[in-house]
Amino acid sequence: MAVFFISNNDFYMETINYNLLYNINFLFDFLKHKS
Repeated sequence: MAVFFISNNDFYMETINYNLLYNINFLFDFLKHKS
């Protein structure tokens, strides 16, 4: 996660969206392997 605050808000949102997607994919993989 980006710790520094960026004046470019779009870049910040892109980073958040990317991290959300990554975490969701990780969660799905985790659930798939558990079952």
